[in-house]
Amino acid sequence: MDKYSYLYGKDEKDIIKDRVMELTPLIRILEESYADVLTMEKTKFFSQEQYRLKRAENVNMRTRNRWNLEQENNTWKAVDPNYTHLQDEVTRMRMEIHPIDSRTGGVPKPANTVAAWARYNQHKCLPAELIQKNFSPDGELVPDLSNVNLVAAWTIVDGHATITLHKIIDAKKLKSCLDIPLLGNREDQSKIRYEAAPENEMLIPNLIDEETKHSEKKTEAENKG
Repeated sequence: MDKYSYLYGKDEKDIIKDRVMELTPLIRILEESYADVLTMEKTKFFSQEQYRLKRAENVNMRTRNRWNLEQENNTWKAVDPNYTHLQDEVTRMRMEIHPIDSRTGGVPKPANTVAAWARYNQHKCLPAELIQKNFSPDGELVPDLSNVNLVAAWTIVDGHATITLHKIIDAKKLKSCLDIPLLGNREDQSKIRYEAAPENEMLIPNLIDEETKHSEKKTEAENKG
């Protein structure tokens, strides 16, 4: 019997739920990466304000490197040379992490590119009969979720990480059709029961584009100069 034949006949929501179980080490790795970055900040190379400004980016990069080193046999592979952008080898689904803004509770907007906006404007979860098939690296016929891009919104309080995976279907209206809390082990993750978000519910408030915000501040300063 094929290794992933149990995925046949499942709808997109259930396939995502299954493949997300392989991401459970991300909680521990994110927490350890955050601790690594705090330790790095004790060197006085930059000011504390400069360190805080880059902290989320440094955690993202450190998490990517740790994942690459420690999860060599995981089906989720790093596909970006710097940041934690992962892709499932089985279904070709992608995931990338972004910090929750401590002031607004939101996560960053997509960059102003066609590819980035496509990740934040996806179709709703498909029924089983509409899911296309593709081949895994082993040549097995598997569901193709290459059009699915999850955003892992994270925050850390007192050294403990919280990560929620969102499938965002409308960046302008800030709507997600699927929200999955990521837990620290496969057994707990497999027991999660969740429902698709109500159509008009806004679960990701105040999406912000940190890169744009800093760019605007820089332009203002230059104009004043």
